[in-house]
Amino acid sequence: GVESLAPNNHLSVLITVESKSKSSHKASPDDLIFEYRSAHGWRKMLVVSDGTEGFQRSGEIRLSIPTDIVKGGINLPESFYWLRCGQSVYSKIDTNFLSTQALPLIRVESGQEQQEPIHAGAIAQLTASIPGIKTFLQPLPVSGGRPVPTDQQHFGAVSGRLSHKRRAITLSDIETILLDEFPALYKVTVLPLSYAQPADKGLVKVIVTPYTNFQQGDCYNPIASHELMLNVFDFLQNIGLPSVRYEVSNPDFIELKVSCQVQFKQSNQEQALANQLIQELNQLMSPWIKGNKTSYAATEKLSGSMLYSFIQSRSYVSKIEDFAFYLFGSSEQATQDVIIVAPSAFIIPDQHHSIYCGSPNASLEEDEGLRIGETYYVNP
Repeated sequence: GVESLAPNNHLSVLITVESKSKSSHKASPDDLIFEYRSAHGWRKMLVVSDGTEGFQRSGEIRLSIPTDIVKGGINLPESFYWLRCGQSVYSKIDTNFLSTQALPLIRVESGQEQQEPIHAGAIAQLTASIPGIKTFLQPLPVSGGRPVPTDQQHFGAVSGRLSHKRRAITLSDIETILLDEFPALYKVTVLPLSYAQPADKGLVKVIVTPYTNFQQGDCYNPIASHELMLNVFDFLQNIGLPSVRYEVSNPDFIELKVSCQVQFKQSNQEQALANQLIQELNQLMSPWIKGNKTSYAATEKLSGSMLYSFIQSRSYVSKIEDFAFYLFGSSEQATQDVIIVAPSAFIIPDQHHSIYCGSPNASLEEDEGLRIGETYYVNP
């Protein structure tokens, strides 16, 4: 319900959508139907523009207000004009915010230094009052943009541009172009057609992994938002080959779990040190977190020996034994030192590693009794 409307004008509505879709499959905007209440019942409403792509991303929807719209209706309050939206295909949509009178703003920075991001609600008022604007609300954080590149970054960007000429032809060209166009992406993997199913002939699958930061609720799960995947999809549709179809999706996440028995130098703080070790292991496995100084380098391969050496190098660790690591969904211990997964998969930390406290290789005399599942050798 809207309290005040002016016929023959446009109504701008801002909608924030939370979608957890795994890929960039789009619903047709024609599936959405907007209607208004007239004196003769519900009638179809003209959609001037739909920045949400059919409620699949946050954005602005601009509607044309007809002349025959009236207030009230059957079982509807008489003090409001009434609008409704329906879809021909059932889908669940979670909206966090809805408001009218929406306007997009562009942030322009001066100087070479990158400014801090502007979070939702940070802009409370206008620097100069504008007649007709009573209140100001910023429901979404500032998104997009990029810092001013250094001379080295600029040289690399120019060299890459001369190589691919902004033409998405080879797999490496697509990866380079997307990483340059979308600074929010940590990694892009383009699967060759040999990895696709026979029915997917002509389909190029693009796997994207975004950066996260420690301020996020779950920084160890780099899940690309549906809006980001749609932006990548739209970009590929504009620069890609006409004969190629694209699909953008998150990877198949595989959790890596470490198990070992550790003796800490301060035995009276075992639980706190075990929690600290788990946190540092998670950071080691998460190079996509911005500002993370503990992670392994992007040029390195994650391996069991790297994990073992990392634990052994902690200043508060005295001994480590029974070291093993497991992949999520597999009860078998990983047998290879270098951890190799499918091209469509991505390794993330389990976050709940099994760190057992105590003195490794404690003698039998120090045990209170035999333990089921253990093997004991008795000297004659």
